[in-house]
Amino acid sequence: MSVPGDTGYLAGGLLGVIETNAILQLDKVAVTRKLVSVKSAPRADTISWIMYNDSDHVINADDVVNTATGTITPTSKLQSVKKTATLAMHSVGTDLYDEAKLSNADDPESSIGIILGNAAAAKIDRMLNANFDNFSNAIGSTLTTGLTVDVLFNALSLIENYELLDEVSGVFDRRMLWGAYGLIKDLVTSNQFGGSPPAQGQALVSGWAGRIAGINLYNSNQLAAVDTATSSQKGGIFTRNAIGWGFAGNEIVVEKQRESKYIRDAYTVHGFWGTTEIHDGAGVEVLSRVVA
Repeated sequence: MSVPGDTGYLAGGLLGVIETNAILQLDKVAVTRKLVSVKSAPRADTISWIMYNDSDHVINADDVVNTATGTITPTSKLQSVKKTATLAMHSVGTDLYDEAKLSNADDPESSIGIILGNAAAAKIDRMLNANFDNFSNAIGSTLTTGLTVDVLFNALSLIENYELLDEVSGVFDRRMLWGAYGLIKDLVTSNQFGGSPPAQGQALVSGWAGRIAGINLYNSNQLAAVDTATSSQKGGIFTRNAIGWGFAGNEIVVEKQRESKYIRDAYTVHGFWGTTEIHDGAGVEVLSRVVA
């Protein structure tokens, strides 16, 4: 017995239409990469940064003394420290068989390089974000406290001479910015700012405020959870000289090789990269509860 309106009974005549403009599910990338110190070389196994006045021997106001006429100026020790990133090869690849290519309504070749390159760029951000664990200073709570404007101001107090350095950046998981414990909610709902400052109104209308408390805000999905049991997340507030990123040759290389024996093309993306913490005092790890 047929059922009115059921096209399954006319399957032999059904027309299948496939949208050929493929939808690519890509990660948000190139976030932290643009906020750190970057060095490259045509060939290298390691890449280093030199830090002065950031070790056991520091010259500061305590070393400047009243010097009487005819006396010898006292000397102080100045030490430099080398911070080194050891480079390592990272790669990802996939195969595209001719059968899959010829039987596909879309053009998979035009998307493979984009997807692989996006994965490599996401890995770069993930490696850089892992440096947040290396910062000696940490602020916030993984149990009860979300990300608030007060946390941002407190973080600035822990960054050495931040006002003399590059702009300060904050990289956070999206749930640290939006949600029950998010910064935007704290900004919009708080009455401690004396009325309705522009950033508060902007966040209320657009759901976003790009700069709060002198910190440029960024959202990255390449941050590891602190503890899934406590629904907590980590982020970082830092200046450019807190973290170093180094690579040899081209940062991301996309290659295609024909493997006729297997009737396929092999796609590979690779890069020779490394990262290190440079200036510990220029960064703060931020911990936050993200789920109620």
